[in-house]
Amino acid sequence: MAVATMSVFTGCDKDEDKKDDSENGKDPVVTEITGTYSGKVTVSALGAPMGENDAIASLEKTDSTYSLVLNDLIVNPPFEGSEMEIGDVTFENVIITNGKFVGEYEISVTVNLPPALSQMVGGMETMELPVSLVSGTVAENNMQFTLSVTVPKVMPNPETGEGQDLVVSVDFNGNK
Repeated sequence: MAVATMSVFTGCDKDEDKKDDSENGKDPVVTEITGTYSGKVTVSALGAPMGENDAIASLEKTDSTYSLVLNDLIVNPPFEGSEMEIGDVTFENVIITNGKFVGEYEISVTVNLPPALSQMVGGMETMELPVSLVSGTVAENNMQFTLSVTVPKVMPNPETGEGQDLVVSVDFNGNK
């Protein structure tokens, strides 16, 4: 009498509980970089730091591009009593390739001017400020980007006495 035995070995992947995002219809890169990032915003102008604040930014996928939002931006030009609450800054249709923000993006935001700044620009109570997304990178758990905020006609030109633009740099660095 002959007895035959057969054994079956089934391997098991140590990541068995994790589903491959691509099998679930999700792009693994998108899943990796989208979300909410908490960090700091460092504001500077004329080569000098003007302050640092806690900040929250989010990155969401929209069709083939991304939406980038920096919440509650505050800019402090270097004049007494000139803090400007810009609020949420949103850039739509941002292209990200290999973790780098590609292209140029500019929006315009309306801000209420504090009294000290209002006096410098002829008594205007509100002002349109151009805000540009200058550069950025994003990886699995970290996002960094730089914005440029132009405050028109607030710096006196020593030659003409007329106001000239002040360009404020806003650097965000945050983690998921």
